[in-house]
Amino acid sequence: MYLDKGKMGLFRDEYDASFHKCQTYRGQNANMHLCEAFISAYEATGRVDLLHRAVNIAEAVTGTLASLNDNNLVWEHYTENWMIDWDYHRDNPKHVFKPWGFQVGHQIEWAKLLLTIRRILLSEKADLGNMFTTVDQWEQKCTTFKTRAQRLFSEACRVGWDYTNGGFFYGFAPDESICDDDKYFWVQAEGIATAALLAESVSSTLGDHHQENDDETPAISSQRVKEETTEEGYWMWYERIWEYSWKHMIDHKHGGWYRLLTFDNKPYSNKKSPAGKVDYHTIGACCEVIQCLKRCSS
Repeated sequence: MYLDKGKMGLFRDEYDASFHKCQTYRGQNANMHLCEAFISAYEATGRVDLLHRAVNIAEAVTGTLASLNDNNLVWEHYTENWMIDWDYHRDNPKHVFKPWGFQVGHQIEWAKLLLTIRRILLSEKADLGNMFTTVDQWEQKCTTFKTRAQRLFSEACRVGWDYTNGGFFYGFAPDESICDDDKYFWVQAEGIATAALLAESVSSTLGDHHQENDDETPAISSQRVKEETTEEGYWMWYERIWEYSWKHMIDHKHGGWYRLLTFDNKPYSNKKSPAGKVDYHTIGACCEVIQCLKRCSS
């Protein structure tokens, strides 16, 4: 992937083998994972230019591109000029790699990345080089990323959570109707990690809100979602998603998470995560939560 110069610092998706012909398709997914890669590269090397690239991608996708649609959420598909392509795979909302609709898991995953960048910005203010010319710019970016992450997660829960059977659906249309009601393992895993990071973001201490609870998580309504933006509320979502995953997603006999469930939580097969993803999302989520809990308890 090459940088699409002059286009908000975003990257093109795919070239041919000779690197002479580029597809006209542009997508947020490749850029989301590049943002994630730049974050990791920064953490490994300390190179501020890599963090700067991550910040630019995050701002372009969750800010500039999201503002192009009335939902103010992250749409998947774009034209060569980075205009929304509403028709790409409209007839195939369950496409494995490029489905149509707002992807619940990607709203959640972007919330996680925004919070990760914010945490880095807050902890390493003095070492950010020329990323920000004033303290006000730095503070505004931290505030914006937190607020944006809260909204993406809140909307994913409001529209994408199955209030009848539990679990996150896969995709919804611009009119908020569900266009893919399957339950994917990785969406639930990302939800667990993001809920924990949101709880951390609104409180510097873990407090008494993360507790073992053997009782059934109480039923909730979509009207309550926006009220649950406190530390306690986010830990409630953390427990809720974990409980659902433990009950339906995890194979307690053979190990691993079932890849895909029906809307009423029946596995399509006994297959676990595919070769392209393996346990990337599930192990990553657990590692993220472990580090988050350590920070909250310190």
